[in-house]
Amino acid sequence: MYALAPRACNQGVKRMIPRNLIHLVPSHEGLWPEFRRNLADLAAANPGWTQTILSDAEALDFVRRHYGPRELDALARIDPAYGPARSDLLRYLVLHQLGGVYFDNKSGASRPLDQILRPEDEYLVVQWDNGPTGVDAGCGFHPELSAVEDGEYINWVMISRAGHPFLAAVIDRVLDNIETYSRHRFGVGKDGTLRTTGPIACTLAIHPILHRHPHRRIICTDEGLLYASSGDGSHHTLRHKLHYSRLLHPVVRPAASAPLHEKLAARLTRPLYLGLALLRQQNRRRRDRSRRRRGLNGL
Repeated sequence: MYALAPRACNQGVKRMIPRNLIHLVPSHEGLWPEFRRNLADLAAANPGWTQTILSDAEALDFVRRHYGPRELDALARIDPAYGPARSDLLRYLVLHQLGGVYFDNKSGASRPLDQILRPEDEYLVVQWDNGPTGVDAGCGFHPELSAVEDGEYINWVMISRAGHPFLAAVIDRVLDNIETYSRHRFGVGKDGTLRTTGPIACTLAIHPILHRHPHRRIICTDEGLLYASSGDGSHHTLRHKLHYSRLLHPVVRPAASAPLHEKLAARLTRPLYLGLALLRQQNRRRRDRSRRRRGLNGL
């Protein structure tokens, strides 16, 4: 675990949300250089903040120390190919325990967090600038969230005091989603991840109790919160052999108590779904390369 001690800055101001910067990485050694630079830039821009960077193994150990069998079982049931789904649940658990500001590794802020947060803030509900003329026009709208003004509550950045009821509700809903998962109800690939553990699940947990607990709603770009602090992050997709959004098999594996035929079916069909998804992705890339070549030849 990397934990950088804070440098003195505004330490006399008492805040509900602690000055903790939280990040999750697959491993410290395998972190891409541009992500490493991004996390270093965030730390440098926020003196007075402690930055905690947890690897997958360290985050799992954190859950073992602070939570119980239900949370550990849920993490174990998420299929290993669905890294983002596992990361979703881990961020909720870590942030609920520590409080602070969670950022995805590609995300950041264009100004210091002390200029964004107010001393009385307990939870910031962050949404896209997704109106017709917005920077993120159309982002975050899903049929399941038709009753939610301005669409999903973002989870690539999450800002909360420790123990806030919104995070408790999110954790409970995600655990329930995992325990009751079926591919027909939740789906697979990106949509399945969004519904099971991601922003759709997060929003559906918070929205019904929004009026009950202290919070402040903000638009990410209005406050200088950036989904991708350098470029759009899309090139990272191409480095993966198979991106999770292309997956065709279930997000969640059968429970240990599931009938034997269900577990056998999952084991036998998983490699078939993976092979088909990989073939589709390879064909899509070949078509894209062919279009680019035709475009260059037409110049």
